[in-house]
Amino acid sequence: MVVASDTDLVTVLSSAHGRQRRSERLISKRDLQAAVKYGERAPSYTDKGELRWMYTFRGIVYITDETSRHEITSWPLPAFGFDVPLVDITQPMLRAHRAAKRALGNPASWTSHTVAVVDQSGSMRNTDVDGGATRSDAVWITLALTWVDAEIKAGNRTSTDVMSVVSMRNNSEVVVDAEPVDWILFNKLVGLLRESKPTQGGNYLAAIDLAERCLMRNTMGSCATALLFFSDGRPSERMPRVQRSRSCKTTKYTPKDSRDARDKMLASRIGELASRFGRRLTVGSIGFADPSEEFSTLQAMTKACEDYGCQATFHKPSLTAESLQSILSNLSSTLTTTKTELTELGGSKQRTVRNVKRESYSQIKLGETHVNESDWWIYKGPSVTRYKRVEGPRVYRGNRRFPAPKFDKLKAFEHEKAFGIAHHQRAFGEGAERLVYRLREIDRAGKFVGPWLVAKQSRFVEESKDQDVQEFHRTFCATQQIAARIAKTFNRKLEEVPGVKGNTPRIEFLECHVLRLYDRQLGEIGVLTEKMLDHRKYKKWNSNNGYVAGMSKGHDAAGAKSIEGAFASLDLNATVLPENLGAIVEEDEEGEEFTDSDASDEELVPEEDGRDLQCASAMDHRRGVKFSVEDIPQAFSCFSYKYSKRKYLVCDLQGVLDQTRSPPCFELTDPVIHYRSNTFRKNVFGRTDRGQSGMDAFFKTHTCSELCHALGKVWKYKHIDRVPRSLIKPKLENTLGRRTDPFARSSFLDSLRD
Repeated sequence: MVVASDTDLVTVLSSAHGRQRRSERLISKRDLQAAVKYGERAPSYTDKGELRWMYTFRGIVYITDETSRHEITSWPLPAFGFDVPLVDITQPMLRAHRAAKRALGNPASWTSHTVAVVDQSGSMRNTDVDGGATRSDAVWITLALTWVDAEIKAGNRTSTDVMSVVSMRNNSEVVVDAEPVDWILFNKLVGLLRESKPTQGGNYLAAIDLAERCLMRNTMGSCATALLFFSDGRPSERMPRVQRSRSCKTTKYTPKDSRDARDKMLASRIGELASRFGRRLTVGSIGFADPSEEFSTLQAMTKACEDYGCQATFHKPSLTAESLQSILSNLSSTLTTTKTELTELGGSKQRTVRNVKRESYSQIKLGETHVNESDWWIYKGPSVTRYKRVEGPRVYRGNRRFPAPKFDKLKAFEHEKAFGIAHHQRAFGEGAERLVYRLREIDRAGKFVGPWLVAKQSRFVEESKDQDVQEFHRTFCATQQIAARIAKTFNRKLEEVPGVKGNTPRIEFLECHVLRLYDRQLGEIGVLTEKMLDHRKYKKWNSNNGYVAGMSKGHDAAGAKSIEGAFASLDLNATVLPENLGAIVEEDEEGEEFTDSDASDEELVPEEDGRDLQCASAMDHRRGVKFSVEDIPQAFSCFSYKYSKRKYLVCDLQGVLDQTRSPPCFELTDPVIHYRSNTFRKNVFGRTDRGQSGMDAFFKTHTCSELCHALGKVWKYKHIDRVPRSLIKPKLENTLGRRTDPFARSSFLDSLRD
């Protein structure tokens, strides 16, 4: 160690800026004095040619003026104190890398492309990360170990996966350009950990331009894409000047107005990029800084990407490697899921997403009264045919009867004045399998009539060619109609539970139709149509991979909005009070399993429960049933599994809670059915049907609420007065002539179990 008395002889006058930087980076003044006395000195010059002295000592760089008496700034050297060993590259590894680089010349061979934008502004040198690392070091280490090392070892990334890296500073640059994900890329990221020196500012706009240039190197719809944006503060570019209106003489514009204008400009810019890729672009905006730091720019950019259908999330991790690693692991899982969506069933061939135009759903104008032919496709009169999937006469297969589904032709238009259909040219929504467009009926004058609708088409080129339009939509119609049948039984069971109130929401799935539209250029096309839900209130309550939404919670790590306020006006807790006593009959969950050896799997839904009933304990009455509104969608998924005797599980529940209806109603669309086949058939209900593994994923995260248990019983009597006297008369006779204690009534109710 340096002797303290020696350093006291060196006088350095600290500037305010220098003191701030030393405080942020945990560097003491005594360290600076020791560097001037014992460190390695080298000249450094400013942009204006002014001489500065740079002292390097024990992993810290200090900058002073030309006299070495006035401190200017300081920072730690990259990766000082960290030993991330490089991988020993063998000759077979090197040959495989060169072959992978040549193969990337064919864009169709890419399975994914990740572009990471890493802030390398001066503040990234702060050593406030747990363990003494700088913010920059933490990002490079986590990218190398989590995004590359862990994914290669897990088998999720191969040489057909590509990565690019943009270093964001005043003069941003691409430091890794479309490299295959292998151990050579790992070594390059470790090299950036050791060599990249954060300095100057962070120019967002230039970094976005470079990220777009990287992503646009491959626009094939079969390539999953990801954009990771790491930053620890606001942009460094000059804020746009807000123009004052001539009529406004008193309004004073604050710096916040300029910041808001800058955020809007950057959000619009990244929105242009997001509109090119839609759902196949995973966006992770990561604000890696002190908890007090404000990230309005990153949040606005994330929202803009989300508006164009990207899987975009904002994260604000704590300053620890574990927190950053967890976020990158989740984003990597999302990218892997997107790769799976783009892979054909039963093989490894990639599917190609259609190249379509997209519109931001936050800018959708539903107040339009007349159709504008520059934005809409128009189909009139005989070029429109509408069908509905119905269950035809039942047919016998073996010794059992099954419905024979078919499509019935309906009136072409629902509104009496309608003469045509207007189909918007830009998609405003995107799911795993389909694109969503706005649709509405028009009259002869081109005026919109009737309600707003949506039209859904396949996302993929392969499924849009040479396929009967009704056949493609058959599975989706069947899934939604089967879910609707189960929902009707669920609502009936829900109403039987004592204490359920008139404002307790019910479950409903939208009715869907198939439209055949004749286009002069494309020929006949088919779209699935249904009611348009309010996109501003659209929520997902659970998914087909085990995700369950915490609806009553506040902002999560991804910045999702809480919808607790939406339910503030509803008293939705359904509680069975002690006075609502009645006999409960419990359903037997054991029974004969369905067989699917000869039947169409999608039709094997029981029409009625029909299981043997048993008397339940009277204790259940006194205990009551308490549940909240967020329990209802989860209870429906659980009910669908028990109701079908463990053959079906309806999940991926998404839609809108309509509070204008009485009772309120969850209006849901695009459900997923996981089907357990006795003959081991897979994907019976389409690509999203994960069978037993999907059911297992749901129950790993699902905890049955009191509502789940209550729906597993038949509430035969809602009031004690309606219990048949034949059930209680013998008990009353046994109590006559005897002195009873104050708890006699409770003891009597308990005896009903005997």
